Amino acid sequence: MPEAQEGRLVLYSPGFDPQDYRAALMGKEELGDERYDRGQGELRAIYELYRGTDLLRRQEFGVEAHREVTFYQGPLEKGQVYRLVARFVGLGKNAFILRGEGWSPYLDPVAQVLDLRPHGQGLTLRQLPGERGRFVEALVLEVPESLLPLPVRFYDEDGEKELLGRVLLPDGRLEERPVSGERSWAEYVVRLPGVTRFLFAQPPTARQYSNTFALQVKACVRVEEGRWRLLPRAPGRPRR
Repeated sequence: MPEAQEGRLVLYSPGFDPQDYRAALMGKEELGDERYDRGQGELRAIYELYRGTDLLRRQEFGVEAHREVTFYQGPLEKGQVYRLVARFVGLGKNAFILRGEGWSPYLDPVAQVLDLRPHGQGLTLRQLPGERGRFVEALVLEVPESLLPLPVRFYDEDGEKELLGRVLLPDGRLEERPVSGERSWAEYVVRLPGVTRFLFAQPPTARQYSNTFALQVKACVRVEEGRWRLLPRAPGRPRR
């Protein structure tokens, strides 16, 4: 939602970079782009910005090197909800970074695959040899008492041979969290108000280079620095 009269949205690496995969092994930046079609198919990333139901901006990107693109720069209307929709077409995974000025970002209560850089390694976990088995903080939720109990669902974590999960509770206790299997869901219920921290590790038995999984929280989520703050209700006013 707008916080200023002018807004700016910048996309870093909106297209698919074929040189990104395993770039960290060579000491380079790696976002998480992966391709599964052996280079034979078409890959496209599509971004659309809406003000209410009106389409303000649409842009497509294909296979290209990392670059920064100003996706939108212009006036903002107070009280309006602006919605960014990102879609990827093809057998692969495209990671990008979103930067904004003049906005308060919120997340829809649907399944998300997101990265909270630089706080932890986000929901694409990649631990190089020598780091595996060490738990890192990748997700922080601040939950009000009015939303309890709150189910948090994880999808496609590939089982305990590929990923381990722990939860640091607001009262300081540490719990083991059973992870989901391949293409299946696992649910964890948050029962205490305050800040809940989710920790992840790739065990030594992991065969995958990286592990990307989806998250679903059925609440309005405000993205703040280092955490997601869950709100009792979505911002905005109903229209007739």
